[in-house]
Amino acid sequence: MADTDPGKALSQASNQFTNIVQDLFKIEVNIILRDNITAQKMPNPRHALLDIGKEYCKALEEMEIWRRHHRSRTRRETFLVEKDVFANMRQRMGYLTEEEAATQTIDASQQGRIVSPNVADELGGFDAFDVIRNWADSLLDDLEKESYLSPAQLAVLPRIKDNSDLIKGMYSAICLRDPVLNDPQQQTPSGNLAMRLAEMSEDDMTPNTVVEESKRICKALGKPEHAYDLTNEYTRSDLVNRAGIKPLPLRDSDLVMIRKVWELGTEVIAMQTIVQVDGDVITRLNPDYMNEEAYPRLHEYHNKGVNIALEHWSNLVNVAKELIIAAAKGISHRVHA
Repeated sequence: MADTDPGKALSQASNQFTNIVQDLFKIEVNIILRDNITAQKMPNPRHALLDIGKEYCKALEEMEIWRRHHRSRTRRETFLVEKDVFANMRQRMGYLTEEEAATQTIDASQQGRIVSPNVADELGGFDAFDVIRNWADSLLDDLEKESYLSPAQLAVLPRIKDNSDLIKGMYSAICLRDPVLNDPQQQTPSGNLAMRLAEMSEDDMTPNTVVEESKRICKALGKPEHAYDLTNEYTRSDLVNRAGIKPLPLRDSDLVMIRKVWELGTEVIAMQTIVQVDGDVITRLNPDYMNEEAYPRLHEYHNKGVNIALEHWSNLVNVAKELIIAAAKGISHRVHA
């Protein structure tokens, strides 16, 4: 008899290949305009998420400065540029460290979440992306934003908000899958994560509930660092100098998402073509980059990219077929072992 449950192995393989096939249902080709091309490969996911948070933060800081400059002219507000715009906005939105919450007087209705004291340097973590997400949302909700933001900045704002939500959701999913948090034998007063969530009503749940409860459980277990592992609450220095930091427990779909978000960053997308497996083709054009004199051969480059992608698409489908066949043979062999 095989020492592994064949039914479980088959289910795991089926789920894995379902994800692979779903990723092949469409291809997407983007033409991105960038002033400086570094030709760097994406680093490991923890570093890549830090890169994303840092780039998003930089873009939002520039937009925030333009917003305050605009308000200084139209509302006679004092125009001050703080040394740390991120920290200032974090506090304005009610995100306080434990020390700040203990020493500052703030209206209860304005109180947000308690965040790490190093959140400004842990820009790849859950707390940072929560701040970034709501910062972008505050700019999107500003009725005067078109008066002080460029078309490129207006275009990237929804991307920052939506991708931050995706990354936060990824961290929540990691916590939901974690065996330590969901151990049925867990010795904490309120039980494991699944038990705590089951006792909550939908009205009490927020997009942050899973991670917040996970951090409470880790603290109760005397393992606060386990929460840092799951939500990537690390500085660049931590990742470089500290030994023993485990890789993020990601699924294939998580890696695909991180890679795409990292590749796009806050760059301008001039053209985008999506080809669906059912034959539908969607092309989006940015009108700011349709001038042939200013951007010669842009259409040509895009068309070549689409043609190359279509050629490789059929090859990828064939590779996926071979992988599925090989996996099926392997599972069959183990079942009969």
